[in-house]
Amino acid sequence: MLAALNAMVYARIAIYYYDDPTHPWATHIPLVLKQHRLSNPTGPVYFITNHATWTYPDIRIVRTSTLPPIPPVLANAFPVSYQNQRESSFRFWYMHQLMRRDGLQDVVQIETDQLMYMDLDTWMPLAAAPLWVTPLTTNKATASIFFARSAEAMDPFIDYMMIWYTHNHAWRAIQAGIDLFERPKYHQELETDVFCMSGLWAFHRRFPHLLRMLPTQ
Repeated sequence: MLAALNAMVYARIAIYYYDDPTHPWATHIPLVLKQHRLSNPTGPVYFITNHATWTYPDIRIVRTSTLPPIPPVLANAFPVSYQNQRESSFRFWYMHQLMRRDGLQDVVQIETDQLMYMDLDTWMPLAAAPLWVTPLTTNKATASIFFARSAEAMDPFIDYMMIWYTHNHAWRAIQAGIDLFERPKYHQELETDVFCMSGLWAFHRRFPHLLRMLPTQ
């Protein structure tokens, strides 16, 4: 009984985020959360959303309206057509603000197109660095799985994200180690504009002691 109680107290916390679960892309979200509960029956799970009425059994729904608003430098960084890029960056802000507000620690953010088949508490030791992210390709990472030890651990990461959106393509490319002379223009824009790929890699490249890459094998 005591062991089970300790497991609940020290369980890693899962966070999912999507701007509007009524969007056609989000029809899979109930399946994602159901699978998460099968693999992690006791750990707390938060779903951050701006949808006013959406709920799910045993999931803690957090309305974005209850968290500090997106700063202008981030809110104004995306054309209307850049919905994916916008929401991919917004999630880091909301995750950070929720962790700060509720004092959450050992939080794993999971993208809403991921099916979780692992126990987050026994998956791997993450104490060696304050932040972990999933590697993708050269000059890119992905937050399909993103771990943060605490809100304080995310502070420099959020600061860097804000700085990222105050600079142009060339500065971002240098930060991520992308050679602009070897890439066509559309690759320059694609890779340097998307913080959740190039920006993650750039932060890791500059602060490897703060953000490490999860093993993929």
